[in-house]
Amino acid sequence: MKKVLTLTLAAQLGFMALPLSARDPNEPYKTPEQLLSLPSEYNPADLKTLAAKENRTGRENSTLSRLILMAAVKKDASCADLLKDKELLKNEQIKLALAAYDYNLNQSRAALDTIFARMAIDPMGGDVDSIVALGVVDEWDLSIRAFQKHFYHTDGAGAHCMRYFLKMRATLNPEKYASLKDSFKYARMKTTYEAYLPDPSEQNQE
Repeated sequence: MKKVLTLTLAAQLGFMALPLSARDPNEPYKTPEQLLSLPSEYNPADLKTLAAKENRTGRENSTLSRLILMAAVKKDASCADLLKDKELLKNEQIKLALAAYDYNLNQSRAALDTIFARMAIDPMGGDVDSIVALGVVDEWDLSIRAFQKHFYHTDGAGAHCMRYFLKMRATLNPEKYASLKDSFKYARMKTTYEAYLPDPSEQNQE
């Protein structure tokens, strides 16, 4: 099994909406790095079953969001019907995950704008759901500019989120990332940027 990518750092990436300290290490799909380390455990049937469940708990909504992001990473069209589920869209966390899924599946500019609209009101540089969703999106022009704006300055948790974002981009699209990685740099971040680049030694370890 691939070694789980280390995040001294969900964004969570503990994950969406909970601080790192509140994450349950035994929770299924516990952190977004599992989008990278455990793709073989993604099962669309699990996603559909959880999406159909009534009165989900907050934890179940977080797990559902992660499963949707896994579907986005895999560009799995078998769950496309969820994009029309108005009940799912009432949950902001799930809505952002579905936007990432919609963009990867359909290149929907409206879906991308949904993520950007949320980023516009999220705390600058923060460890927020919107930057997590953007991390899996296969778009490299507008998203780079959004990344630069969001991380004009940041703090400890946000810096973890920043590194996770870069890891996601580098791992999911290595050739594209390699050709554009300098574009992620921002003048204000010069002294800290390199510290949050993906560590090649952490890649492809069994």
